[in-house]
Amino acid sequence: VILTKEFFVATWPSQTYSTLIGFSRVQLVSGILSMGMQSADILILERLGASLSDIALYGLAALFARSVLFVPGAMGRVYFREIAEGSSRGDYTKPAYHLLGSVVGICVTLAVIMATCVPAIIRFFYGEEYSSSIPILEVMCVGIVFNGLWSALSTINIAINRPSFAVAISLS
Repeated sequence: VILTKEFFVATWPSQTYSTLIGFSRVQLVSGILSMGMQSADILILERLGASLSDIALYGLAALFARSVLFVPGAMGRVYFREIAEGSSRGDYTKPAYHLLGSVVGICVTLAVIMATCVPAIIRFFYGEEYSSSIPILEVMCVGIVFNGLWSALSTINIAINRPSFAVAISLS
């Protein structure tokens, strides 16, 4: 089977095809915004005149804090189908609450692990000259929970066919 536009049009009803194209556009915009925001902080620090040493400390902390941010997205994929099916029946709140609760619980756990274990890793691999990045990391660990909530809410909004809400969350 050759995956051409004609194949998809013949296989799926036009409404399904339009819905999938709409979702892909939203995911593209949301992804571009997310990727831009992941680098914007470093660029802003540089433009504000922060020293390269300070930017390096911030960048190291951000590297570790961001390393676990794939987890909420992966969890969202587990619940997506159940939420979408519930949405078509008008009852998606139970799986949505399960997703939110699971994400918060796991993100709090990850944040605590990062805040308690990573300082030793930084000191061991990077030395004491990078220990000033540890307080920055501790603050960023709080952001792990909020990022997880953002990811879960975006997943829920896509699953309940409200992709514009996901874009609005990405913009805020």
